[in-house]
Amino acid sequence: MAPSADRDRNSLAQSYLWASRASTIAMSAVVPAGLGWFVDKQVGTFPWLLIAGAGLGFALMLRDLIRLTAVPAKRKNDEQNSPNDVAKN
Repeated sequence: MAPSADRDRNSLAQSYLWASRASTIAMSAVVPAGLGWFVDKQVGTFPWLLIAGAGLGFALMLRDLIRLTAVPAKRKNDEQNSPNDVAKN
C-alpha cells in the first residue's frame, strides 16, 4: 500500500523512490560488513569484525524495513484522527 503522497507522483518518480528505498536497505546491510572485513584485514582479527559488521548491518536493515512498513500505517492513523474530523463531529 503506497502512502497518499506517493499516489500523486508519476510512475517514473515512484520507481526512483522505490529504487532509492531498496538501495538504502541493501547498503545498510552491506556497508557495515564491508567495513568489518576491511578492518579485519588491516588488524589481522579475521573474521570477528566481519561477523560483528554483518550483525550490525542486519540490525540496520531490519530497522529500515520496519520504518518503511510503519510509515504508511502511521500516516493512515494520522489521517483518521485529523482535526477536521473532530470539528465535523
